[in-house]
Amino acid sequence: MFYLFSFPARDEKRFLPEDLNIDSLRLCDEQVLSGTYRVLDTFDWRLFGNGLNLFWDNGWLVLANRSDGAVIRQIPAENPPASPDQLPSGPLKSRLAELVEVRALLSMGELDLDQRRWALEDEEEKIHLRLTEAIPANGNAPFLLVESLRGYSESAELVLNQLLERGYRQLSSGLAEMAFANGGKTPGDYSGKV
Repeated sequence: MFYLFSFPARDEKRFLPEDLNIDSLRLCDEQVLSGTYRVLDTFDWRLFGNGLNLFWDNGWLVLANRSDGAVIRQIPAENPPASPDQLPSGPLKSRLAELVEVRALLSMGELDLDQRRWALEDEEEKIHLRLTEAIPANGNAPFLLVESLRGYSESAELVLNQLLERGYRQLSSGLAEMAFANGGKTPGDYSGKV
């Protein structure tokens, strides 16, 4: 499940994960990345209409539920595919082929982001959460993305509560909506004319 937060104040430019007070978890794997978050769909918004988002982010193709951001399937992908035929055989390819049929996958919105990512893991090195500080290249305000992994809802609740107590505000829109707005697209809006 994904949660997006705005920073507490305009003058606060960086997220400091070491400020989180979580005795049972440790911070690890800081990565600094720059890349494009791209949302894919068909011209007639087949995936969106079925409650799904398909996105490509830093070498991963991810199919997720629109309602809660829960990841359904993900695979490594060097580039965004133009159709399910370009994917290796497996559950993601099958699911997309069933929904998309013969339609092409198009970029429906993009966000260029500078990111810092961390994982929060326990003493057994099991990751409970991923945190991403994202700074959009378009000049929009930075935001924090919290990814709660399945089976670790208590850890997620602890972190989410701490963020809210520190003045972070949970955003009502998700990354896909930000990408659509950045691309000037309105989900579900298309013309049947060629």
